[in-house]
Amino acid sequence: FYAPKGIGFLYYKWEELYFPLIVGGGQEKGHRSGTQNLPGLAGLGVVLSLLIDRDPKTPLQSPARLFEFREQLLNALSEAFPKITLNTPLAYSVSTTINFSIPGFRSVELLDVFDSAGLRVSAGSACNSTNPEPSHVLQAMGFPEWRTTSAIRLSFGAMTTQKEIDLACDLIKKASAALSASCLLENEYITESPSVELDGVIQLRFKSANTWLVVNRTSKTCIVIDPLEEFMDRITQIIRCQNLEVLAILDTHNHADHQSARSALQSILAERLAPDSHDADSQGWPRKSSKIREISLNHGITADALILEKQSNYSLFFARISTPGHTRDSVTFLLGTLPELGELNVQYAFCGDLIISGGIGRSDFPTSDSEELFFSIGKVSEVIHENTLLCSAHDYNNSFATTLKRELFENELLTLALKSEADDCLASFLRLKGRLDLELSRGGKQVQAVFCGVSKTPLIDRQSSNSITLDELENFLSQESPHPLFVIDVRESQEYALCKIWRKMGYTKKTENIPISRLVNFMSDLLQTQDLKPRVLFLCRSGNRSLQATQALRQLGYSSVWNIEGGIALMG
Repeated sequence: FYAPKGIGFLYYKWEELYFPLIVGGGQEKGHRSGTQNLPGLAGLGVVLSLLIDRDPKTPLQSPARLFEFREQLLNALSEAFPKITLNTPLAYSVSTTINFSIPGFRSVELLDVFDSAGLRVSAGSACNSTNPEPSHVLQAMGFPEWRTTSAIRLSFGAMTTQKEIDLACDLIKKASAALSASCLLENEYITESPSVELDGVIQLRFKSANTWLVVNRTSKTCIVIDPLEEFMDRITQIIRCQNLEVLAILDTHNHADHQSARSALQSILAERLAPDSHDADSQGWPRKSSKIREISLNHGITADALILEKQSNYSLFFARISTPGHTRDSVTFLLGTLPELGELNVQYAFCGDLIISGGIGRSDFPTSDSEELFFSIGKVSEVIHENTLLCSAHDYNNSFATTLKRELFENELLTLALKSEADDCLASFLRLKGRLDLELSRGGKQVQAVFCGVSKTPLIDRQSSNSITLDELENFLSQESPHPLFVIDVRESQEYALCKIWRKMGYTKKTENIPISRLVNFMSDLLQTQDLKPRVLFLCRSGNRSLQATQALRQLGYSSVWNIEGGIALMG
C-alpha cells in the first residue's frame, strides 16, 4: 500500500500461536530477529498516518472511492464481455482486485489482446507469474478447467486516479471490439464487420492436440477436422461471423485420448450445415452430396472428393482415403488442386495420427494394426509429394506441421514403410514398431512417450535459431540481397489491429500480418515456390510465437528465416 519496499507488518490475535520464521537475538520480542529497518518503519508510519487521518491532500483514494472504481471496471467488463464470469464473490472481495474468466478464451489469449490494447493484466498473482499452470487457488475452489485456464486478474491501487480508470474502461472496450471484428467474440454491443475474410487452413491448438478448419473464401464454405470441445465456441463464432456453409464436420479416427466434439458441433451448427451433410458416416463424411465426385490420385488410386471451388482451369478438392493402422477407422483427408491440364497437387494431408512430427501413431490399441499402418503410410506417400504439409491430430514438438522430406531425416519406421518393395522391410518394421509400442506402454525411457504416438526430439536444435537482437536490427534491415525480405507479424489479427508494433518503432517497411493460427498457409506457400526464396523476419510482442514460427520453418529445411530475440513489445 505504497510504503517503502522492504517493510511490512504482521497483525495477529495475541492468543493465537505464533512461530517466528527468523530466530536469533530475540528482537521484536522474539517475533522476528534481525536489525530493525528504521527508515522503512518511518515510511510505513507516514503511510499509515495518511490512511488513518484521511488528509484531504493525500493521493491515496478512500476505501469507498476504490469500490466505486471497481464498479466502473466491472460495468465496462460486463458490457464488453457479456458472458464474463467472476471468480470471487464481490461481497467478500477487496476493492482493488478483480478475477474473471471469459468462456472460449484461454488466459494467454486475453493477456495478449489486452496488452496490445495497452492494458496490463495478469493470469495470476505477481508472486506466481512464472508458473504457466492455472491458479491452484481457483482449482481448489472446484472450478471447471475452462474457468481456471481462462482466468484473468485485473488489479489497481489506492493511488489510481479517475483518469486512469476511465482509460482502462476505454481500453477494455477496444479489446472487445478487436476480438469481435476478428470473429472471436459474439457481442451485441459491437456492430463492426469482420476485419478479415478468412481463407485457407486455420489451426487451433490446445496443449498437444489440433483442430483444423479449411475455409474457402470464394464458395463461402468450411470443413472442420478433429473438433475439440475446447474450441466449440470458437468454431461456432467463426462460422457464423464469416457466414460460412459447413460442408462437413469430420474426425480422422476414433480418438483414444479425448471425446470428439463432432456430434455436439453438428447440433449447434445445424442451421449452417450443407443440406447433403446431414446424412453422413460415423466420421462425418457425407454419404451423398452434389459436391462429391470421384477423382484419380497418383499411382491409380481413386478417392471421393468434395469440390470446394471450380474455376475455368482447375478445381480445389478435398478428398478422403482410408488409412487404417493407428485405429481400424483411420482416414486421411487431402486438400489440393486438380488442374484441367497437368498434374494433381496435394498441398495438405490431414493424416490424424498416422504420421506425427518426429514419429508415427501408436498401434497397440485394441483397434490398431501395425501391418495396416505400414501399408497406409506407403499409400499416403504415393499420393502426396515431399513438400506436402502433413497436418496431424497431435503436435508434440510444436512443429505446426511437417513433411515427408523432413520426417525421413530421423524416422526409421517411416523409412522402412516407404521401402515396402523390399521383402524384409515389413518384418523389420513390425519388430521395431512392436518394441517401441511396448516401451511406450511401459513408460520406456528410450523414446519420449506420448499418448497417441511415438515421437523423438527433432534433429534441429530447438534452442538454436536465426535470432537477431534489437541492436542488430538496423544492420539486418540495411543488408543488400537479391532475395526480397518479408517482415511478418505473427500475432493474431485482433492484436495486430490494436497495435502496429513495427510502425510504432518507427520503421517504414510494410509488415504483413500472418497469425500463428494461419502459419501453415505461409509454410505451404514457401515450400511450393521453387524460384523465389525470400528472406523472412518474424516478429511478435514477447518473442515466443515468432521463435516458434522460425523454428518450424527451419525444421522443414528453410534457413533464410529469422526472429527478433525477446520480442519488441518494450520498444513499442
